[in-house]
Amino acid sequence: MNSPLVQLADALVNALNGHGFPQALNATRAYQPSFGLEELNELRVTVVPKSAAIERAARDSDFIDCAVSIGLQRRVASDAEIDYLVNLADDIVEALSAQVRLATMPTAVLIAIALEPAYSPEHLDEHRTFTSVITATYRVRRHA
Repeated sequence: MNSPLVQLADALVNALNGHGFPQALNATRAYQPSFGLEELNELRVTVVPKSAAIERAARDSDFIDCAVSIGLQRRVASDAEIDYLVNLADDIVEALSAQVRLATMPTAVLIAIALEPAYSPEHLDEHRTFTSVITATYRVRRHA
C-alpha cells in the first residue's frame, strides 16, 4: 500500500494537470526537484511530498496531516513574465482551495494552503529564475 503522502502527491499532480489553467500545466512528482538553467526555459511544476504528522483520532484510527509542496519555476526576462507567474500561483491556490477534496483521493480534505515564498528574490537576482512554492496540507483518516 502506498503512503498517504505519496498518494496525495500523485492526486495533486492529476488535479493540476486536469485543471483548465490559462497555461496547460505538466506537473510531475519528484523528491529532489533540481533543474539546470536551460531546463527552466519552460515552466516546471513539481509536486514534492513534504511531511506527515500523525494524530490519534480514535482507538482504531489516526488523522494524518500530509503536507505537499508545489514548486513553480521558470527563467524570466521581464516583469510581465513575473506578473504572469505570480498570477498563475494565485490561480493554483484558488483552484485547490475551491476543490477541498481531490477527485482521485476523496478521503483527503484540504485543511491549509500557503504561498511561501510567493517568489524568491534570490533566484531572480542570481539566475533570473522565478521560483514560487505552494504548500498544501490535507487531512487523511487512516483506520487500523
